[in-house]
Amino acid sequence: MTFRSEQKGLVRTVELIIPHIATLTNLGKGLGFGLSVGLAAFGSAIGIGLIFSSVINSSARQPEAKNDLKALMWVGFAVTEAITFFGLTGGLMLLFLV
Repeated sequence: MTFRSEQKGLVRTVELIIPHIATLTNLGKGLGFGLSVGLAAFGSAIGIGLIFSSVINSSARQPEAKNDLKALMWVGFAVTEAITFFGLTGGLMLLFLV
């Protein structure tokens, strides 16, 4: 769509660019991907921080239980870190399959 306007003898052409549906769809997909990965990573970071701080506090209070806590710490770390990969997988599915 083109509009013509005259100002002080000059003719200007103003074109209105109508956003295409495909462009808005890609924008939504990109925002969804960024939010899914970002929020999953943020949640994992908080969870991992809580796990390690709890292990440090528990080891300080009861040093003889340190070896038992270490195995549980790594299991909790792996499960919490998996949340990030679930967010990444969901984001990639949103980006490429929807």
